[in-house]
Amino acid sequence: MSKILVVGNPSLDQIDNIYFGAGGPVSYISNILSSYGHNVTMFSSFGEDFPIESLNPKIHLIKNISKNTTKFILSYKNDLREFKIPTEATKLDLANLKKSIDKYDVVFFAPIFNEININQVNQLVNSNDKYFVGVPQGWIRRRDDKKILINFNRLKFLPKLEMIFFSEEEIKSSNLKINDLKNLANILVITRGHIGSTIFYQRQSFNFSSYHVKTIDTTGAGDIYAAVFAMTFFSTKELIYSANLASKIASESTKYWGMEGIFKKI
Repeated sequence: MSKILVVGNPSLDQIDNIYFGAGGPVSYISNILSSYGHNVTMFSSFGEDFPIESLNPKIHLIKNISKNTTKFILSYKNDLREFKIPTEATKLDLANLKKSIDKYDVVFFAPIFNEININQVNQLVNSNDKYFVGVPQGWIRRRDDKKILINFNRLKFLPKLEMIFFSEEEIKSSNLKINDLKNLANILVITRGHIGSTIFYQRQSFNFSSYHVKTIDTTGAGDIYAAVFAMTFFSTKELIYSANLASKIASESTKYWGMEGIFKKI
């Protein structure tokens, strides 16, 4: 199994006043990959209020001290997410990783709200021959008064990665076209909710259907898809197999609230 580093801050999520628990791409990615036997290290900042029991005990933690945990209040309206961020954890300093980066096979950048400096990402990517994967939703979020808006402007400073993942919802919230995103990575993946996903690779595009299940919560499904697809493709180089497996596992995760499905061995 692979040695994986996942960088980003976790969150405490409140979803439609129904679910309250741990979240954030770093949590979903670390948990699902650890549950499949990978050696996972998670570099994050969070406060004492974060439920550490929500993380697989096999995950190795490199933890920044933080007074607060990043908190999200999410609501769903017509399949679109609206959210507020009342508190934020401290930002991450990637300089702390320079001496240890060599021991990892794959590195995921999974910011939740601007806690990872893109200039430091450039330095790390340009000085290391690693398999770098981007789940960049935290870089495209901007605070506007009490609302959180989508803005892709910062991504033009991002170095080219092996893979990068976006949701169709995020792209629709901007005025970008797919061609604007293709140069960000060798493989561009667009997750499309219940429709499935589209993958752009070697000047071709591939469409994959989702698996139909009784969905109650889609939070984190895109992160699970990204984790499973990235690591399966890294190991097998089989695009179709990797996408279908990722679709199946991500779809299964939506049958549960939050990360419950991961601990039920989806």
